[in-house]
Amino acid sequence: MKITFEGREGPFVAEKLRNGESGVITKINNQLSPIISINDRCVTVPPSANYKYLINQIVFCKVGGNYFFYKIVNIKGLKYQVGDNHGKLYGWIGKKDILGLYIRTFEE
Repeated sequence: MKITFEGREGPFVAEKLRNGESGVITKINNQLSPIISINDRCVTVPPSANYKYLINQIVFCKVGGNYFFYKIVNIKGLKYQVGDNHGKLYGWIGKKDILGLYIRTFEE
């Protein structure tokens, strides 16, 4: 895997993932702590077209016009309910809204 970009959660990194690039995304909040904390640098790759998502998987996605890492907490057909690591739910999204897969925290 070749890392081609680095940036903070938001539209810039979303566009890079849409273009098929892999990169490092800096987390801007603590919604997924202790798995991912604020300012952690997350290695992220775009999913393949036929990727099968799993409950508890961390994805970079668009929810309500915002781009953040969330955890998939429920799956119904091709809809995915996302939430944080503290029990808060953020809504249902489709496959087109999932732009990246969290692989690991980047360590130099």
